[in-house]
Amino acid sequence: MAKRQVKAPKVYLRDTGLLHALLGLPDDASLLGHPRVGASWEGFAIEQVLRALGRSDGWFWGAHAGGELDLLVIERGRRIGFEVKFNEAPRVTAAMRNVAETLALDHLFVVCPTAHAYPVDAGITVLPITEVVDLPTRIAGLWGGRRVEAASPPPDVPQSPDGINRSTRLRPFHDRTASARV
Repeated sequence: MAKRQVKAPKVYLRDTGLLHALLGLPDDASLLGHPRVGASWEGFAIEQVLRALGRSDGWFWGAHAGGELDLLVIERGRRIGFEVKFNEAPRVTAAMRNVAETLALDHLFVVCPTAHAYPVDAGITVLPITEVVDLPTRIAGLWGGRRVEAASPPPDVPQSPDGINRSTRLRPFHDRTASARV
């Protein structure tokens, strides 16, 4: 990858109740007017995606030029990206296309608070948060429900024998949750 990449991890608070308590937000109206509403939405949406996929791990990727991917998972042998937007009608940006190409994503989902899923570009789907629960079925449907072979790693990203990226280019955040486990 020729792009200069972000080496610092991104921290998501997956327990939005804890985040809201730490920010002193007593109700929805306070949250919607707060400058961290986007961070709250990101943490909530990422937690829902990881739960729907039955995963506790995922990766954040960012470049100094501004392109980033909120969540990267390897599912059914494919690289699936998730961009989270607190916008009912998100637009596909050049940065999204660039990240999808750079990371050789098989599909990119834009998770947002919209009413219906719809394709916005080749390999990019807007997905309402209410349909995240159906992600395993939706992902299987992308390739006809058949198991696919593992995708090759993105250029210049070393892989361990178990296929998990151990580089500093893609940063895990699964151990950086502040939520209490019950």
